[in-house]
Amino acid sequence: LYNYFEGGKEDILLAIFDEIYDDLCGLVGASFTDEAMEAHSIRSLFEDFITACLSYYMDRQDLFMILVKEAHRMIFGDDDARVAYFVGQHGRVVKALARPLALGMERGALRPLPPEAVAHMLLGNINGCQMQIFLERRSCPDKPTDAPAEAAAFLTQMLFDGLLADPQPALHPNAQTERTD
Repeated sequence: LYNYFEGGKEDILLAIFDEIYDDLCGLVGASFTDEAMEAHSIRSLFEDFITACLSYYMDRQDLFMILVKEAHRMIFGDDDARVAYFVGQHGRVVKALARPLALGMERGALRPLPPEAVAHMLLGNINGCQMQIFLERRSCPDKPTDAPAEAAAFLTQMLFDGLLADPQPALHPNAQTERTD
């Protein structure tokens, strides 16, 4: 295998990252088909997508632990080309996820916000949830966390319903509010 990659170990690693990012874009495409967007609520589609992402990560936990370490090493290193590579790959997933978000916004199922910013936020939350699950597995082996559907339901509730017990209408961005605490 090593002989098929001229750049050695790093090229093998980047080929694995390419495959992972391709798979993530594929998960987005499979989760938000035109038929699914017509037949199901945007909330249920996102919950299913989050479940699929977390299942994908959990099924490859050992690989992901290595990839996360290597990605951070490259992203925070001095090689601008490597940083650009990861920015570009992440941008592909954001762009893929922004499409169903924009469609949900156009249909009135989601608040009209910048779709790419929302995609970044969603992916960040999925990644954070993934990391928390991995940390719990490592630090609390007697507490199994192999429940992607439960984690996805929680994350979906947080993202779609927020923390407020009785959500208030969103304020206009220029509105002033008084603090009551």
